[in-house]
Amino acid sequence: MKSIEDEVDRDYGARVLAAFRRRGLSTSQWNDATIQAMEKASRLEFLDLFKKHDKRTSYALIEVIRTAAPETLVDRVTAEKKAREQMEATIQAMFTPVIF
Repeated sequence: MKSIEDEVDRDYGARVLAAFRRRGLSTSQWNDATIQAMEKASRLEFLDLFKKHDKRTSYALIEVIRTAAPETLVDRVTAEKKAREQMEATIQAMFTPVIF
């Protein structure tokens, strides 16, 4: 397994935020203090901040943070968000007729 404390990973948080911005994705789910901390975070520090922010962080997403490039993380976060939204919409659609 790749070490998460490589010298090249010292600016991991800044690279992740840049990847979010390049793809036009919102970072509004994080407050300004969190974004500032993430910008200065190494890979390990970023992982800690991300887990504190998102309590539903999957093991697969943690592994992406530990080993993959920031762009891969952005892809995974986007895919998980879409899947979560789809699941929530499906559940809502299943139970809406029961309520009325």
